[in-house]
Amino acid sequence: MNAKFSVSLFWDARVMDAKTKESRVMLTINLKGEKQFRISLKERCTKKDFESAINTRSKQTKELRNALNDYVEKAEVIIEKMSTPSKELFLKHFKSEFDYVTSDKTSVHVTFRMRYEELQFEKRYGTAHRLKAVYNSLLRYKAFLSRIVIDKDEPVETLIDKVELSFEEIDAQFLKSYKAYMIDKGRTETTCGIYLGHLRSFYNYSVERGIIPAKDKKLHPFAKLKISNKVKSKSVLYPAEIKKLWSYKTNGVREERAKAIWFALYFMNGMNWKDLIHLRWKNIKADTLTFVRLKTKDTALSTKEISMHLNDEVKQIIAVHGNKDKAPEAFIFPFLSNCKDSKHMETTQFRNRRVLNKKLAEIGRNLGFDVHLCLNLARHSFATTLKLNGTPVAAISDCMGHTTVNTTMHYMKSLPTEHLKQISNSLLSFNDDNKPAMLVAV
Repeated sequence: MNAKFSVSLFWDARVMDAKTKESRVMLTINLKGEKQFRISLKERCTKKDFESAINTRSKQTKELRNALNDYVEKAEVIIEKMSTPSKELFLKHFKSEFDYVTSDKTSVHVTFRMRYEELQFEKRYGTAHRLKAVYNSLLRYKAFLSRIVIDKDEPVETLIDKVELSFEEIDAQFLKSYKAYMIDKGRTETTCGIYLGHLRSFYNYSVERGIIPAKDKKLHPFAKLKISNKVKSKSVLYPAEIKKLWSYKTNGVREERAKAIWFALYFMNGMNWKDLIHLRWKNIKADTLTFVRLKTKDTALSTKEISMHLNDEVKQIIAVHGNKDKAPEAFIFPFLSNCKDSKHMETTQFRNRRVLNKKLAEIGRNLGFDVHLCLNLARHSFATTLKLNGTPVAAISDCMGHTTVNTTMHYMKSLPTEHLKQISNSLLSFNDDNKPAMLVAV
């Protein structure tokens, strides 16, 4: 018997039926370093039949004996597959329908469900949604390889029932082909990089949890795979376009609100939409607003506060579109005021962003903008405007709450041609007479 664990059968007399004398059969699991626990099986029998099944070769209890042996074998195989077995991991895999006894593979489905449920429990709904989208794509690729016909809009929940996927299949060649499949389906290099990055995180999570053994770095399936970190050049509004948007006469309440929220984000250090709608009145002291980004609140080792000055324009936007309830815990903007729980907040956040972006897109078309006007452009435009004004990148990074200036650089659009010309002309500032230099070939 493996010293790391032991598995035994147990007949539970505590819940015996008084008439039939039958009771449930349980597995007793002992894992090294963990407290013993038991799990109920589907089998019910009398104590006499239980003892006959496990201690004799009686034909009368052959069916029961085979069923119990199958349960024990499944439990042992699952634990042996895990590099660091635990009660939580064991229960997740044991309750699944995957045939661990006859298969030498480790199902990915069980781990996906576990990770997805964890993210939901941690209220990280956005991350859970992205993981689900990546897994949907991965299962579609496996269905393509296996020539399994699936519906175009089929969800992950039904794909799992149709498509088998194991961790042993995910090697360097599998990932390389998966990337080629995504490119063939019209995905960009950037999107492929994002999907493969999420998949790598999920794979590493599975290793850390002991679901699959850690591999030598050279043998890690992602070791030689080039995951693009190329960031698509961000669309942005330059000062002249921002001026046009500022002067735009809105048509109706919805356009007015969309424009106001865009400028609130722009004036408030290019704030993220999710951070904006979670702001509360207690975050404001006099003319200063201080907050911690939701994106890093639960992940950063040290919580970084961002402070900013509220100019008169922002104060006016808050006065018109802000919450009338001024209680310290009330939201500054009332988008989430009637939400019952965090999941309701998440869906409300997405819905309101979609509505605002729809109106902003209409405004952008009315103004003849080449770029698609949306809330995200406020953040990119803020960073680029400061860059054009000569603000050091480190200062811009601090305003935006980034941990590295490299992240900030992704938000800053390249300088426009007119500005490059100004920079070029400024190189002649030493020449007061503005006379062309005489260059002599040598």
